[in-house]
Amino acid sequence: MKKINFSNSKVKSILTGKGFYIALCFSLIAVVVAGYVAYSQTLNNLSKAPSISTPATSSDESWDFTNANKTQNDVPKDSTAVDTETQKELMIMPLNGEIINPFSNGLPVKSTTTGIWSTHNGADIKGELGAQVKSISNGTVKEVKEDALLGTCVTIDHGNGIVARYCNLNKTLTVKEGDIVSAGTVLGAIGDSAVSELSDPSHLHFEITENGKFIDPISLINPGKS
Repeated sequence: MKKINFSNSKVKSILTGKGFYIALCFSLIAVVVAGYVAYSQTLNNLSKAPSISTPATSSDESWDFTNANKTQNDVPKDSTAVDTETQKELMIMPLNGEIINPFSNGLPVKSTTTGIWSTHNGADIKGELGAQVKSISNGTVKEVKEDALLGTCVTIDHGNGIVARYCNLNKTLTVKEGDIVSAGTVLGAIGDSAVSELSDPSHLHFEITENGKFIDPISLINPGKS
């Protein structure tokens, strides 16, 4: 194979002469032109791309958080609601009579009928046999029951945690479970059905619980109000 001698060839003259610099300049110009063309093409493609618009939020779908945590004071109150204190002021006596056996407030007392010491959870209001017994306030008849010790009883939920039980009634009642009653509605009459209190004069055995706890029923009402 013939050995090329660069020392005698035209290549040597190009590499060592002005031709080398001219070729280098043309190469740089070609690179710059190619870069500019590519850049221009990219901008052109971007300008043709479809635009994405964000839909405007309508006024009725917008949220105003400035008043989100403020208390709403303009909410109308229920005009039919009666608070506990007002309700107690409106309560009437279930019948007018002497309190012969008061509420014992958790202390044991001796029964004149059985001779047994036990708490007296209600108040016994003296009345003639057949005397009408009235509801002390508005409410709903929760239960009509024959109690083994206290006889015929009517239980009324008077609302606000107040539940009253009217016992020692005769069996002829004028209300039934589920009835809505008002203050003064006649529930029945005094009887002699409470076997645990037969030795006492005829009376109404009257109990009240407030939020499940026995309280003195007379403390809620004016004894003279009927």
